[in-house]
Amino acid sequence: MLDIVLGLILLVGIIRGFMKGFIYEVAVLGALFLGLWAGFKFADLATPYVLKVISPDPKTLYYISGFVMFLAVAIGIFFLAKLFEGLVNIAALGMFNKIAGALFSLCKYILILSICIFYFNKLDTKFRFFEPDTKANSKLYYPLMKAAPFVLPIMESAESKIKEEIKSINK
Repeated sequence: MLDIVLGLILLVGIIRGFMKGFIYEVAVLGALFLGLWAGFKFADLATPYVLKVISPDPKTLYYISGFVMFLAVAIGIFFLAKLFEGLVNIAALGMFNKIAGALFSLCKYILILSICIFYFNKLDTKFRFFEPDTKANSKLYYPLMKAAPFVLPIMESAESKIKEEIKSINK
């Protein structure tokens, strides 16, 4: 049963990636990371425009300006992605875009599932959601779990940098 659920989640990732294509999948990820980075780094650039519409306190102003920058970057990336996707389709590389999108999305879903399983294991030792045999007999559970240890240190490092940035803003 566990393998069926995990397999269906991965299948959803493959189908979604195939339907959206590689360019879209990369654009979503790029918009998220570049948008967050721009939101933190360049929030001051949006401040004059935000002040024309509302006048919140300085801390709130920074967050609103950061969100505006995030949206601006995300929208810009999506427009570029659509333009590039059109060029790819003109060059008759549409099927390559879809297959690469399926593979990229599969990797993304494996990563997300791996992180979820990593934290689920911590809860499972306390609450026993599954019998040990269920996990041991699963063909997908342990292989999926192996990706998280590679990514979690990077995520924790990024999280600490973001917390430091927020602390410096709130001073």
